[in-house]
Amino acid sequence: MLKIIIICLCSNPLFSISNTDSLIDEYKKGGSESHKYKILLVIIEQKLLNLDEDNFNYINKAYQIVNKEKDKERIADLDIIYSKYLKIFGNYSKSYEHLQKAKSYFEKTNNKHKTAVTYLGFGETYRVSGDLKQSLIVLAKAERIFSELKDTLGLAKAYNQIASVNYELKKSAEFEKAKKYAELSLELIKNRKNTRELFVNNMNILGAVSTALGDYKKAEEYLNSAFNNLTPELENIYKPLILIHFSQTYLSMKDYNSALRYAIESYKITKKTGLKLYLFWIESILSDLYADMGVYEKAYFFRNESNNHYQSIYGEKQRQRMMEIKYEYEKKLKEQEIQEKIAIQRYQLFVFLAVIVFLVVHLWVFYSRQKALKRKNIQISDAVEKLNELNTTKDKFFSIIAHDLRGPVSTFSSSMNLLNDDYEKLNDNERKEFIVSIYNSSKTLYRLLENLLTWSMAQRGIVRYEPAMYNLSNLADTAIAFVKLRAEQKNIKLIKEVNPEIIVIVDENMILTTMRNLLSNAVKFSFSGGNVIIKAKEVRSDIQGKPEFVEISVEDNGIGMDEEALNNLFKLNSTASCKGTAGEVGTGLGLVLCKEFVEKHGCTIKAESKINSGSSFIFTLPVKPD
Repeated sequence: MLKIIIICLCSNPLFSISNTDSLIDEYKKGGSESHKYKILLVIIEQKLLNLDEDNFNYINKAYQIVNKEKDKERIADLDIIYSKYLKIFGNYSKSYEHLQKAKSYFEKTNNKHKTAVTYLGFGETYRVSGDLKQSLIVLAKAERIFSELKDTLGLAKAYNQIASVNYELKKSAEFEKAKKYAELSLELIKNRKNTRELFVNNMNILGAVSTALGDYKKAEEYLNSAFNNLTPELENIYKPLILIHFSQTYLSMKDYNSALRYAIESYKITKKTGLKLYLFWIESILSDLYADMGVYEKAYFFRNESNNHYQSIYGEKQRQRMMEIKYEYEKKLKEQEIQEKIAIQRYQLFVFLAVIVFLVVHLWVFYSRQKALKRKNIQISDAVEKLNELNTTKDKFFSIIAHDLRGPVSTFSSSMNLLNDDYEKLNDNERKEFIVSIYNSSKTLYRLLENLLTWSMAQRGIVRYEPAMYNLSNLADTAIAFVKLRAEQKNIKLIKEVNPEIIVIVDENMILTTMRNLLSNAVKFSFSGGNVIIKAKEVRSDIQGKPEFVEISVEDNGIGMDEEALNNLFKLNSTASCKGTAGEVGTGLGLVLCKEFVEKHGCTIKAESKINSGSSFIFTLPVKPD
């Protein structure tokens, strides 16, 4: 997987890394926001090249500038850059989220070129995470758009990435494809300025592919060409890679002395730059090389070093993130406990004062005392009822958290332990299965935390109900875009049957959340080749024929549910969560949020379903009168 990450890094434009400090000094001098933003972009790209983890600070400063100016296009551009940073440091789900935001904006503004750029980003993210098949799918989309636009440079980058992915598939037929696409990429940049990095990258790939195909003479030619075209700003990234491919070539030729010489030279350069990703790969190769030479002590040393760097890049960060989530969760529980104690103390004080007032009033007028007593009893009864409701809600809330967190956290922990303890014993397919399991668990945790946060904010009144007039068809398009990729992965067709003239009076965020949850559930419980339909119709009064409200339905022809499951929908105390047709795990709060937000609009939601006959979720919304 590390080879994928390195080639992924190398397919991006690079800047000189020698003047980062001077750029930071220039940024600190101030100037216009536009001037500072341009400097920040160069700093960010250079720090991406160096894998500097403090880059987040500069990315955050850039976000502050564009958010202040409300420049949506530059926000989307920055999302693409931030996704690269997240991808490099292993946060693939967050990287995907920012790419999705950028793609949605560029699709909405019909910016085909930048939409294709986001597909290149998706291709890199899928490749780094090991999903090579999905990487090729999205890169094909980028290739199609660049071809339509006659953008030869964009097409050359797409071909370069496709070549990298095919090389990583490690099959004879795919090696030939990798060679073909690298040669196509070279042809497109012939006699073109400012493409040296792409040239070096393609020659490097061709060298690696030629070694894999057994054409060692050709491999040496390609790698020498790549090496001779290095510039100072490209050396830190490409020189160690080219030396490693030289080492692999000579290792394949059984020329162990030459292989060892190139590998050690690469190792020395990488030790100076301190790039852990490179060290992990190079140390792994040195371990294999020494093992073939029978020098087992050094083979063991470099294997141990390689494993340590792997853990520092992946294991430590993942555990740290889990600890952060755990800390935030426990902190929130403590704060809730403190607030509950304060509320009880205040309530006790209130009751005590109420009793004192009651006794004083009783001394003055008997009738007034009776009247006050009745009023206070009603108030106390209401307060107790509300307190009981709060306690019940709290218990249900904790029950859902315990139920839905246990599964993914358990999977996450057990998979990580097995990878840590038995890494050397597992083959590549088994390792990939564990990584996919960890990745899916992290996505489930993210969706759960997102729904929990939204629901808790709604309960505390932080989510405000701010209705305005919106085009229902446009809202449906936005919600469909959120689940489009998952639907494509499951070969499910999304159908919209919404009159484009319907105008509703709604809170945009609440209704988009409702639609997204219902569409996500429909896709989750649909079979491959199925349909998910979102419909809308106006319901008019019989007397005057004016629209009273609009009725929206989300229908699927999936697995359906029985009567008992139907009766437990939309209830917070129900933690039963069925797996989807592809093994997807639910978060348990989606439908509760839907009901909460629909009722905020003074409307209703219901469900109809039968086993193996699909389900239909129907809700109403206020509509603009004629």
